[in-house]
Amino acid sequence: MLCGVTVRKVLERPEFSGARVLAGQDNLDRDVAAVTVAEIPDIARWLSGNDFVHGVGRVFALPGGGVDESAMHQWINELIDGGAACFAIKTHRYIDEVPPSVIKLGNDKGFPIIELPDGTVQAQVSEIIYQMIMDAGLERERKRTELFTAMVRDVMGPHVLSHDATKMAEHLHRPIAILSSTYEFLGTSFSDDAADAAISQSNPLIDMQSVQAGVKHAVTSGALLPSVGVTPEQNVFYAEYDDSSGSSHEVIVLEITYASETLGYACMIGDSTPFDPDEIYFFASLAEVLTIDMSKEIMVETSVLLSRSEFFSVISGQNVDERRALYLADLIGLNYAKPMRAMVISVDSADANFASGSSMVGETKKKAVRYVAQHLRAVLRPEEKWFACTWERGVAVVFSGEAHTPERFSALGEALVKGLTASARFQHVRAGIGQAGTGIEGIHESAQNALYALNSIDTFSLSEQVIRYDELGPYLFLSAAMCSAEASQKYVDFVLGPLLNQESEYRDELLETLSVYLKTRGSYSAAAKELNMHVNSVRYRVSKIAQLLPVDLETSDGTGSVWLAMRIHTLLSNNNPNGAPKCG
Repeated sequence: MLCGVTVRKVLERPEFSGARVLAGQDNLDRDVAAVTVAEIPDIARWLSGNDFVHGVGRVFALPGGGVDESAMHQWINELIDGGAACFAIKTHRYIDEVPPSVIKLGNDKGFPIIELPDGTVQAQVSEIIYQMIMDAGLERERKRTELFTAMVRDVMGPHVLSHDATKMAEHLHRPIAILSSTYEFLGTSFSDDAADAAISQSNPLIDMQSVQAGVKHAVTSGALLPSVGVTPEQNVFYAEYDDSSGSSHEVIVLEITYASETLGYACMIGDSTPFDPDEIYFFASLAEVLTIDMSKEIMVETSVLLSRSEFFSVISGQNVDERRALYLADLIGLNYAKPMRAMVISVDSADANFASGSSMVGETKKKAVRYVAQHLRAVLRPEEKWFACTWERGVAVVFSGEAHTPERFSALGEALVKGLTASARFQHVRAGIGQAGTGIEGIHESAQNALYALNSIDTFSLSEQVIRYDELGPYLFLSAAMCSAEASQKYVDFVLGPLLNQESEYRDELLETLSVYLKTRGSYSAAAKELNMHVNSVRYRVSKIAQLLPVDLETSDGTGSVWLAMRIHTLLSNNNPNGAPKCG
């Protein structure tokens, strides 16, 4: 782990005041994390990374004096490949000077090569540097503990994640952003609004869209920084991004996880001053507070969502456990003394988790709930109460307080269906809306209404994607008629039997004509146009049908009876694949 010691800081020690930098003068700020005495040929295998390597050159000294330049070139290259910070050599023992070709190699590779002062003792070199590393590590931990303690103290009590970001920025003196696992902003120490930024220098103006893109780039394509986090499990990424003005910025991104789940990302944004290892280390330490906060939020959100889902499961069942329902209503803060209305939204998805039996398995349903909640927060007033939760086929919403007309609830449902289909990319989204009711029995009936309306869309192949229970009209009676398959078949046989007993080809023609005739409300011309037939042919077929049926097609009772028999016949013929709404 890097600790803030650099080659430059080592050479600033009085013990090394006579040292000469022979090569790599511009790279003295390389980090030093270890010290290694090197007098063996295969030195690279023994390096731990960022080593201050020092020696007397015995490994490439020739027996008769002089230097094996080829061996020294290879040896220096192995140091560079092994991640060494530098090479410091004490001359005048085995070799008198470092060859110019080796100095050129160091300059070409940006690798510091240093000549130690005469009289330097190798053991003393190791001791001094090791002590510097130890002292820097202790100081670093002291400062980390101080910052972490201050951060915990700053975020005690109720607060939002923007407060966390602001406090981190105050401690680190860098802009901070906190994003969700889907790269949505949860809190920032800055603003993308010029008016807000002008209020305080601690709230700088930053292009948030560019930051969002920079964080996503860092996580998906950036470099994973090794050994910079507080623990090996922390994933810290580095990347550069350009803002809308074309300026380039560095960004450090830390993945925030809990129970192997990515909760989101903490982001530290750079400016003209490069990041140093200590900054990154302290940033990673303070981000641990975010893990606590975000995991706490996730647990609370999950607990609330589970309670809401359980409440809806109880009140939407055929038989309600009123005691359980009242307990859950109090737990989730539902005022059941006010009128309530239920909406259920069914969502299909390719996500394999979506098909599982648990309402909380998989991100898909949670994503749908988040979208619904986000939309309702945007369009409803704060005083309008509601909650959204998962249910076995998608999302359920319970509205408390009848603040809108039924048509307004239909408009809300249509907007949610449209948004889930377009923005959230769900498939075959449809919604059913119940009537308003008061008390546990009232919301139970409303939930049953909503489910019935939703099921009716599929059962009766309705064209609507959103329908209210009070809009079902004749479909309510149709469903009641379907409660007994045997009785339904008898009714079909009585009304349509003579027609159904005709030869198949002739029967199908007559059934098609009758269906279109009913659909066009008894208009021969409209039916002829849809059937692409002459109007007289339609009149002839309808007259034949009228002769066969035991009811009078000229009366409303007769046409109503035939319409009902036709719909039941269609449902029975198709074996009702979508499932009929449950009978009361």
